[in-house]
Parts: sequence; structure tokens; C-alpha cells
Amino acid sequence: MTVIVPSRKGVFVKNHIDALRQDKGEEAVTLLEERFGKSLNFKNSDDIPIADEVKLITIATQLRSEKPIPEDQLQFESGRQHLRDSLTGPFGHVMAPLFSKEKFKYMAMSFGNVAKRMYTGIDFHTTDLGGNGVKVTMQDNSYPLEHFKGVLQEGMNQSGLHGTVTAEKKGHLYEYILKWQ
Repeated sequence: MTVIVPSRKGVFVKNHIDALRQDKGEEAVTLLEERFGKSLNFKNSDDIPIADEVKLITIATQLRSEKPIPEDQLQFESGRQHLRDSLTGPFGHVMAPLFSKEKFKYMAMSFGNVAKRMYTGIDFHTTDLGGNGVKVTMQDNSYPLEHFKGVLQEGMNQSGLHGTVTAEKKGHLYEYILKWQ
């Protein structure tokens, strides 16, 4: 039986490096590489394990912060930064127009189909909860639970919506409930 290591293509991981370079300069990227402990020279087609992407985003989030982020908030804040970095990348111009109050539910319902093309080894599903509610489930996910809670919350924030994301881990299944006004 072949085991698939959850991963992302290098093109998406490079967004985080490029965004840090834009925000904090080359010195911050040098620090990122030192703390990451590996080369940051990813090719667009490289399969980067999710565990490496999480470590990279977490370090980059800490480097951006003016003050230390409490450990219990670090993965949530890293998830928020993950989405912001994605919007500055090569596909950001395609995604950015979808972040509006009018299009948020459509975007949230499409999340699973879009994510399936950006990640390998993670199974995504979305369910319409009616009104202003969507459930996102992820199976065989290597991200910390709070990471995608931050990604999804930042999606609401970018759309100008007031709402909450709750997260629960059920074995190999992560469940996120998005509710907004």
C-alpha cells in the first residue's frame, strides 16, 4: 500500500517566502532559512510536505510580528498569515475578487474543490448549513487544527464579514463550522 504524504506544490509554498521578503526584506528571509534549517530554494513543481510548510509559515509569522505571539495563538495566527500570503502570490489576483460579502458563501462552498487542486493527500468536503453557514471537513490533514481555523477566519475577515469559525478534531477528520452575519 502506498502512503501519500500530504503536500503542496512549491509554487504555493514560495508565496510565503516572497511575501515575507516583500514585508520585511531579504534579511528576514535569511533568518527564515536559518530557523527553518533547510534550503528555501523550492521549484514550483516540488512536492513540499505540509509539515515543512507549517514550520515555514509559523517561523515567517513570528518574524513578522512586532511582539511574541502566545504559543496557544501561534497556529491560528499562522493560518491567518497563510491566507494573506496566498493573496499576494501568482493566483492571488484570481482569488481576491471572491473575497466579498456577496460572494463569500459561494467561495466557502467551492473551497473543497479548489483545495483539492492545491493540496495532495488531504480530502476536503464542504456542506451548506443553510443561511450563513458552511461546514468544511478535511481528512488526513497534517496542519494543526487551529491553522485552518485561522485560514477560514481570515477569509471571512477579508470578505468584510463578522462571524466565527469553530474547529473540532474527530480522529482523522477536522471539522470547521463557519457562521457569519
